[in-house]
Amino acid sequence: MCPKTFHLLVISLLSLSVSHGEDFNPEICQDKPDGTQVRNPFQCNMFFICEGGMIDENEGMCPDGLLFNPDPAGCDIPANVNCGAVPLPPGFETEAPTQTPPTEGPTTVLPTTQQPDRERCPEEDPEEPVFLSVADDCAAYILCFHGREILRKCPAGLQWNKLSDDCDDPTKVTCPEHNLYGCPEDGIDFLPHPDGCRRFIYCRDGFARVQGCSPYHGYDVEKKTCVFNVACWT
Repeated sequence: MCPKTFHLLVISLLSLSVSHGEDFNPEICQDKPDGTQVRNPFQCNMFFICEGGMIDENEGMCPDGLLFNPDPAGCDIPANVNCGAVPLPPGFETEAPTQTPPTEGPTTVLPTTQQPDRERCPEEDPEEPVFLSVADDCAAYILCFHGREILRKCPAGLQWNKLSDDCDDPTKVTCPEHNLYGCPEDGIDFLPHPDGCRRFIYCRDGFARVQGCSPYHGYDVEKKTCVFNVACWT
């Protein structure tokens, strides 16, 4: 973003903060890595994306029914998000869950066209939350929300236990250790995911781990990193 555009955006946001009685920090992206997501103080389902230490002019918005959770950064179910003084979207209603799902790790909303041979989320939520395993990543799981598949990560060192529907000690989890994506036996490498650019494969000494890009970002094969507004996102 050019400096002039950035300053105009900051002035607009500061004016909006005065009219809403909210505090806005124009240096919120300073020293933050590119692609970092930070909460928009004016609506709880929206967020800013940091680029070059500045707020990118393109705002991010969570899918319908989800809110932005700043820690860990990502779109999440309302039960896991404390909006505080940040306003909810117009007409938004929260529902109290009957069970609190795990809340660790970043969130990625997966496209519904991936892996047609595996188990799918139900179109309508039952009374209890539904969790699915991720066949190619033992440290991840899927939370079902109104038919959407929300990819979540367990804390470092833990793996998903489908028997208890929770992140657990790896010694209590049966996890396949074969190489699904052809990672090199030695060193670190990054490979594209076969199901699309919203995810990529992190390889370390022959072991593969699926990683997700931030919203509105996709994996660039040549740059071997997630970039904003990559062509395959649309």
